[in-house]
Amino acid sequence: MPNLRECLVEICSKWNTEKLNPFSNNNLAAFIRGDLPSSVRSSIEKFGPNLDVKGSPGQGVWSGVPWLSIIDPAVARNTEEGFYAVYLFCGDGSGVYLSLNQGVTGPKRRIGAKMAMEQAKMVKSVFRERLSLENWQDEIDLKSPTSLGRSYERPNIGARFYPCDNIPSQTILEADLREILEIAKKAIPVWEEIQQEFKRDVHKNQLPAYSVSFPKPFIILAGPSGTGKSRWVREQAFLTWAGPEKQIPPINYLLVPVKPNWHDSSELLGYVTRLGLGDGEKARFIGTNFVRFLVKAWMNPESPYWLCLDEMNLAPIEQYFAEFLSVIETRRIEGEAIVSDPIIPAATFNELNDSDWSRFCLELGIEAKDPLREKFRTKGISLPQNLIVVGTVNMDETTHSFSRKVLDRAFVWEMPIGDLSSGWDKLAYPETPLEWEPFLATEGSGAKEQLGDLVIEWDGQKSILEAIVTWLEKVNQNLDGTPYQVSYRVRDELLLLTLARGVATAEALQQTLDVGLYSKILPRIEGDEVRTRRALIRLALLLAMDADLAEAEGWPELVVCLNESELPLHELRNAQSGPAFMFGSASWPADPFAPALPWRRSLNKIRSMLLKLESQFTSYWD
Repeated sequence: MPNLRECLVEICSKWNTEKLNPFSNNNLAAFIRGDLPSSVRSSIEKFGPNLDVKGSPGQGVWSGVPWLSIIDPAVARNTEEGFYAVYLFCGDGSGVYLSLNQGVTGPKRRIGAKMAMEQAKMVKSVFRERLSLENWQDEIDLKSPTSLGRSYERPNIGARFYPCDNIPSQTILEADLREILEIAKKAIPVWEEIQQEFKRDVHKNQLPAYSVSFPKPFIILAGPSGTGKSRWVREQAFLTWAGPEKQIPPINYLLVPVKPNWHDSSELLGYVTRLGLGDGEKARFIGTNFVRFLVKAWMNPESPYWLCLDEMNLAPIEQYFAEFLSVIETRRIEGEAIVSDPIIPAATFNELNDSDWSRFCLELGIEAKDPLREKFRTKGISLPQNLIVVGTVNMDETTHSFSRKVLDRAFVWEMPIGDLSSGWDKLAYPETPLEWEPFLATEGSGAKEQLGDLVIEWDGQKSILEAIVTWLEKVNQNLDGTPYQVSYRVRDELLLLTLARGVATAEALQQTLDVGLYSKILPRIEGDEVRTRRALIRLALLLAMDADLAEAEGWPELVVCLNESELPLHELRNAQSGPAFMFGSASWPADPFAPALPWRRSLNKIRSMLLKLESQFTSYWD
């Protein structure tokens, strides 16, 4: 078995060559996973068997920065949390750092990127002040071609750099490794002290201006005409654009007006034609603004790209958006990226010869040496992880209703009529763009694994996972005998929503489940009184058991009537509603995604749906 120095030399010297070769069955990738961890374990035997040593060249694809982590389970489960020692290999093969680093991916999901980085900065400052790190550099440059690779730089607490052409002896390497592990061991009580301080300030559930708190990039914004739904989408593009070009409209924003005559996907995804060909052309792919937008998103992964489908239900969504509705369910994590099946399969381009393909790439702005050119030709065009689709909806007699297929795949939100004295601000780029992280993949098992040991005191439950599943079972019991019961997809998306919001208190969990009911379950309920009345009343009573309604005007009396299975329209009309009921304020908050008081958002919607039964029919949609 090679020693640690031999392993570092092997990886640094071969990295630039091997990363150009296929990842699958690559010898260097296997070396990083096997030989390198073995050499490190043999060098740190005296520190005990509890340290978890893992090497990663990437998963499915080459990483921008290969690494080997040495994790103490007392302070971290993986590289997304806590702090740990890690070898970070520069993306250009110029050398390797031994770093005491910290995980920020998990905190970003819970409390947002800005607060997570502020906490990481504080941890770094306290560690360097109180531990023996004066001989360890506080800045590193990994020369990574990917944003994920560069994300290891700012959380670095202390590091030593070994250049590829001058890696020190085995003795020095082992001495450095033992030193950083000793420092890490002494850092545990300091870390625990800092975490107690953080707990006083985190988990306030203050959502950022855009919808990173949702676990998938597909949102339906409903509401009366003129409430600013499409404007809100454009505003997010301004706020989150991280590129140098600042034009109007933003580069990362596309408005697609849906037309009533759309009955297939060609208006969005384009098509192959043999008509009107020029000399030397075999076929031509007719691209669309949507396709060009997908390609731009692939070319600029640092910023989210906001697609606004304006009046998306003017045409049957299942027909013109069928491919997207299916492909969004295939999103998964591979290596350092969220990937999906192709929305435009490679087979679509089979009719194009090489010159046809070159012409198509030229139209899309893909240069000859751009790796996307070969990727699209051989694998098709899939959903970029930075694409966010927001459909705006005005519900009236001229529009199409939503099928379960659509509602199950989107988060539905309502844009209310706000304070008419506000809303004068012009759209503009901020001085500093909002930090953005890709959405979580729709994998409930991953959320289950991370939430499984988080404890909460609510309804007699000890874990967040148990509390969510138990609550959903209660929802289904109250929907028994109706077609509105929920299954695994809703469960998984509520787990991911809980993880994304960083839930840590009973109140925060109630607010999150309120969002789940309001945006994933209530939109499914529509029909006549026989079909919907019992379900709505039972859901209202389920929420009322946990909501503090004593000071809510008219609600205690209304709950008494509902508990007797009555539907008193006068009590419904008298019950307090609107922003004062949901937010404890007389005006709507500027952010439509702001969390309401626990259960109030769904109760407010159920009240309006019950009132509609006066006309013998009700639905979520106004």
